[in-house]
Amino acid sequence: MMYAQGRGIFYVQLEDDVITKPNFVAIMREFALNKNFAQPWYVIDFSQFGFIGKMFSISNLPSFIQFLLSFYNDKPGDWLLDDFIRTKVCRLDHDAQKCQEAKKAIRIQYQPSLFQVRCIILSFQMLFQLVFIF
Repeated sequence: MMYAQGRGIFYVQLEDDVITKPNFVAIMREFALNKNFAQPWYVIDFSQFGFIGKMFSISNLPSFIQFLLSFYNDKPGDWLLDDFIRTKVCRLDHDAQKCQEAKKAIRIQYQPSLFQVRCIILSFQMLFQLVFIF
């Protein structure tokens, strides 16, 4: 993730054991570019599973990288992403529903998932990741 800073437009988090849908790169690029003009977003989830298929704008990476570096020994990346998003948008004067709406506004869920995972036994350690820089 740190390597991707300043390179390309988007960063996608993948692991080495995923099965992809055909044309997944073109689908992700088109969806993200359309979303860039429609509404501001922080992450697009192209998979509902863990930390796989999460797309970030390169410009948003530095703050999330700092968050990951601070807490990677405490929780897996997908949990930290949830914490980070909550920290960015939820305020003490907001109720739970307002917080949930604010999180959904910057964490876009793409349907259907573009990735499946092959592994049967899941690990809380980050596996080898592949980086796609568009």
